Amino acid sequence: MSATSIEIIIGEKTFKLKVSEDQRELILKAVDEINKKMDEFTLNYKMTDKYDILVMSALQLVTLKIAMEESLENNNKIVLDKLKKMNDLLDLT
Repeated sequence: MSATSIEIIIGEKTFKLKVSEDQRELILKAVDEINKKMDEFTLNYKMTDKYDILVMSALQLVTLKIAMEESLENNNKIVLDKLKKMNDLLDLT
């Protein structure tokens, strides 16, 4: 896999990155989410300090990520439990 150079802008600051082709779209989506969250904090909370806005945006996005991971883990446990029960039923026949 070859790396490609991209330029991203987060909070009015430009960053140059080298990323693999398969990560390019994912990174661009992440940048979009970060900038949307920063705009949300700027508008809804009248925040002006870019660092504060970035920190609060990161906190909210990572909190959401952790909640989704926990939900996925819980769903996996439920599915595995149901599969085990189905397997046990099949073993009885």
